[in-house]
Amino acid sequence: VASCRSPLTIMRKWHIAQAVHSTRSLLEIINDLTLEEVEAALALESSTRRRQHVMRRLLGKAARLNEQNYIADLKKRCNL
Repeated sequence: VASCRSPLTIMRKWHIAQAVHSTRSLLEIINDLTLEEVEAALALESSTRRRQHVMRRLLGKAARLNEQNYIADLKKRCNL
């Protein structure tokens, strides 16, 4: 039976897995993560409550992505 998953879906799950695998792997891919991936990784990491430093990095990345999205949205609304 052929899989219906696209390579992009598989690659993105890999990114999430790498984000919670270790601090080193998180630092290697954090700039490639989307907000949705950061949120998924944060949910996984917070469920274990293991590494507060990883959660802080993920929260910071989510905040930066939200800021970028908000600015882009404002620019669109103001026709900038």
